[in-house]
Amino acid sequence: MKRAILFLLTGSAGLAVAWVEPVITSHGHPYLKTPNLDRLAVEGLHDTQRDTVIRSPLVMDRVRFHSRDEGRKLIADEAWEPYVTGASDDMLRFSIGLKADDPIPQQAKTRTRLAQQKYAEKVLEFTDTEKSVLTKLVCRLQKLTGQDWPCVSRLPWHFVKVDSSFCKGMAHTRGMSIFLSPKYLERISNNESYGLKLLLHEKLHVIQRLNGGRFESLYEDYGFQKIKLVDGELQRLNVAQNPDALNVDWAIQLGDSLSLLITILTHGTGGEVEFRTEYRKLIKQSDGTYTIGATIKRDDAFKKWQESFPFRVGHDHPNEVSAYLSGMLLDSDCLEIENTELTESQKNRIDQTRRAFRRALRVDGE
Repeated sequence: MKRAILFLLTGSAGLAVAWVEPVITSHGHPYLKTPNLDRLAVEGLHDTQRDTVIRSPLVMDRVRFHSRDEGRKLIADEAWEPYVTGASDDMLRFSIGLKADDPIPQQAKTRTRLAQQKYAEKVLEFTDTEKSVLTKLVCRLQKLTGQDWPCVSRLPWHFVKVDSSFCKGMAHTRGMSIFLSPKYLERISNNESYGLKLLLHEKLHVIQRLNGGRFESLYEDYGFQKIKLVDGELQRLNVAQNPDALNVDWAIQLGDSLSLLITILTHGTGGEVEFRTEYRKLIKQSDGTYTIGATIKRDDAFKKWQESFPFRVGHDHPNEVSAYLSGMLLDSDCLEIENTELTESQKNRIDQTRRAFRRALRVDGE
């Protein structure tokens, strides 16, 4: 029996109605056709309401591979976060593959236009083979996580392909989209387990961006405390942007002290922009904000905290901590892969995350 989804939007002109018909795929899952304006009863809708309908997860394609033209718009889109205007000169150099001494225009509009142009040049088209590999992984993840973490599979997947010189080819997210370079696409085509964990990791970053409040209690359980830095602190120290954790608003709390793990951009001897991780204390100001103080030694308390997580990197921000732990949960709970090398404290971290994910990755109303 053919069914349709009814949208009711209230505006100054009253109720407006839009119908969208689901399509059942060969996998038996209801996917939805790409929306077209002529399929919407647009009388009574103003532009904002129409955009709300079109952008709804109920209307968007469940899996979308953005074309080069679409990707060129998305890669520099700041509707979510200031990926371009908030980046330091060295961050722009790193992102587009320039040398450390290559000039960057200082006039704001010229600088932004240069970044947008260079970013756009990095976008590529997906091949049919790459689309097939990613689609199979998405379907596999849906089967593995759909019951316990329904938000992962129900929130649409958006993919953009970029050249390996963009951000050194690192997989990351911007807005709703996952950005993948050829080196990652090749690796996931040869290693399903790695591909599943990578896609889950990146999808979690999208969910964190949309529903950050759902994760705050988990982040506090990890030992982080939410803070606000004095404006300009990150720029003063030339701190690198992490697109998946752009806001440095979580500090590590050990006893009564607060500290940060931050990545500083430096100029290497070979003329490249390089990363250096530093552990720094935080200094509280009279208005409750914090400045970043001197580097400090990674003492026993820090090492004990760090070693309670079963991975080597990613401790600088709880977005990354939870994303890395998601892969370990996928192994243990979904793929039934046992890790016999976990310590008791690491097992406790995984248990913390398991309990929190059941709440944070639910679908409201279910």
